[in-house]
Amino acid sequence: MILPLYGVVKDGIRDGANNRLVEEVLNERWLNIEYAAEALIESEVAEAQVQKMLMKYWDLRPSEAKEIYAMSKNNFARSQR
Repeated sequence: MILPLYGVVKDGIRDGANNRLVEEVLNERWLNIEYAAEALIESEVAEAQVQKMLMKYWDLRPSEAKEIYAMSKNNFARSQR
């Protein structure tokens, strides 16, 4: 009786840990994309080229690339104050 319950609990714990791991990997991915965009902005690469590179190398949709560019430009501007 206890053994099946142990399996359910163990599977739940494992699923929770896997979900947290996936979430952390996705968070790290987005941070790295933002860092890459900020580096390109600091290097004075044109907006259209930055967005094109984000779509090509990070497999972003145009709307995602535009949003990342805007956030990264804002972060870069704040860091220059």
